Amino acid sequence: LEKVESSKDKIAIKPKDWTFVNFNGKTKFHADKEAHNMWTCVLRVWFPKSNMPTTVRTRFVRYPGTAKHDETGHTSHPIMPSWAGRSEHLHFSHEFLSGPKMAVGVWIWHDGASPIVLDGRQVKANPLR
Repeated sequence: LEKVESSKDKIAIKPKDWTFVNFNGKTKFHADKEAHNMWTCVLRVWFPKSNMPTTVRTRFVRYPGTAKHDETGHTSHPIMPSWAGRSEHLHFSHEFLSGPKMAVGVWIWHDGASPIVLDGRQVKANPLR
């Protein structure tokens, strides 16, 4: 488990630009053992009062920053207007074969006109089989 407590190390995410999520200075993570792991991420996101994003996408990336770079899939979250000026938790997960030799990163993207802010965040791999 890699975790950043709420109100510590906030990150502004620019619109329409895939950005690696930083957890305590780290952007690459490894599962403890080679297995089909369920990777789970929770992001606490503050949405500005104006220029709301309509879509937030998140992706796990295998071998980030290398020639083997591979996106594992994504989750799209429709954003409701009532989220303006509020913080909300976004949860996403994806199962894939990974282990100690495979780095994994988390990307985030949104299509708003102004930055959203990541507050608290967690990422974890749990073996399934």
